[in-house]
Amino acid sequence: MPDVLTQAKQLVKQTIGGNVNTWGNILNDNMELIDKAVGQTLEKDVGLNTTVTAAEAQYSFYVLYGSATGDITVTWPTYRGFMVVFNAMVSDTIITCKMLTGAGATVWPGEAMVIYSNGLDFRLASGAAVLR
Repeated sequence: MPDVLTQAKQLVKQTIGGNVNTWGNILNDNMELIDKAVGQTLEKDVGLNTTVTAAEAQYSFYVLYGSATGDITVTWPTYRGFMVVFNAMVSDTIITCKMLTGAGATVWPGEAMVIYSNGLDFRLASGAAVLR
């Protein structure tokens, strides 16, 4: 039976008794993914509408920067769990974080927001849903 991946962060769930003499590599790869998810920050230039890659979606902390002439949308592949997104744009650009379908979450200029995703929608989780 082949290994399967976890739903949220795509960690390898090894088949019991499988991966003889290779489990160490799989474990080390999982540790790298866990380290990204809980301790590393991805800094990404998002001067235009952009898409986060599957590898970039393994992080949970994002600094989005760049220069834009209007508001932008940053689209993630399927994402589950919490993330923190800091809007570090040089202009007063509002960033909407979303997946291909479903609701998005707005990150205001100069602010960091805690966002939760159930795999369909992004929602602000920080209670900072201030109307402006």
